[in-house]
Amino acid sequence: VVPTFTVAGAVKTRLPKEVTYEGVSLAKAKEPSLGKKLRKNPFFVMISPSDPRKRLEWFLAMAERFVKVNFVVIGLKSTDSRFAKLKLKKSDNVFLLGEVSEEEKSWYLHHARALVAVSKYEGFDLPVLEAVRAKCPVIMSEIPVHHELYKDACMVKNLKELEGAVYRARSGQIEVPQPRGVYTWEKTADRTLLFFLRVLLHKDR
Repeated sequence: VVPTFTVAGAVKTRLPKEVTYEGVSLAKAKEPSLGKKLRKNPFFVMISPSDPRKRLEWFLAMAERFVKVNFVVIGLKSTDSRFAKLKLKKSDNVFLLGEVSEEEKSWYLHHARALVAVSKYEGFDLPVLEAVRAKCPVIMSEIPVHHELYKDACMVKNLKELEGAVYRARSGQIEVPQPRGVYTWEKTADRTLLFFLRVLLHKDR
């Protein structure tokens, strides 16, 4: 069972493959203690950037170029070697939050100018779908899985394009991407169950 056709094409196996799109359940938003401060200026958010493929360095480069805009990093693990370096740097417009509750994450997505999701590659990229549920614009990397799942999306290939997208998003010119399908956990569970039932029935023959 794989989350997208992009992954299915990359997996080399003779076994049967079933594409089962994932889904999200967005919690009710709860304003964090940082909320009041963030309301004063536009802010962008990046989620779970500890994996190097997430390109945290691109996000931080934007913080250096847009000093009057805030950049919120959610889920950067304290064990990540970059965490200590960023703490020492003490940028006034960069906020390192570590893990936050689902309710707080929902608030950040509801109030951010955009989620920045510029991974080198992804299997599905759940934060993008969470942002869509929160009606939050997204700046995403131009990679196969994003093309497969979304249309009318703001996609970037490099830092120069990201800078242009952040500039437009700051003034509200980036839209919420449109999913090409309906992605819910209910559909995920139903398709996964049907797949395993088919496998079991075939095995019993």
